[in-house]
Amino acid sequence: MFKKIVYFILLGVVAASCHGDYMDLGDKYSLGNRCLGHTNDAGIDVILIIGDIVKLDLNDSYIIAYQEVNPNYVDHDHFFSKEDERIHKYMSTHPHNYWIVDKKTVKVYGPLNKEAFDKSCDSLNINLTLKRVFK
Repeated sequence: MFKKIVYFILLGVVAASCHGDYMDLGDKYSLGNRCLGHTNDAGIDVILIIGDIVKLDLNDSYIIAYQEVNPNYVDHDHFFSKEDERIHKYMSTHPHNYWIVDKKTVKVYGPLNKEAFDKSCDSLNINLTLKRVFK
């Protein structure tokens, strides 16, 4: 029970840090303070991609994003899962990341390098162009 309380407190702190510039992307998706979020069926905002999103595009099925990671932003001490730990370790050594979000299933692909991103876009038949956000 204590772990769940700590988890939700930390999630709230992270969510609060992702306010500021805000863009409603439709279908319960949003971009706030360069974090990509989704409001789930229970009405809870969930961060899908944390921080430093500088380019984005979307259609009815997918969101693609490009992230330039600030190495000082990557938290090396607090992970919610093994997957979080894997992502954070990758991001700490790879400052340029690409992401794909399947809007229907809320499945997140990433972080990806440019080659893996291009291959994933081809295999998923995604024809979008990344555009700078929050100029």
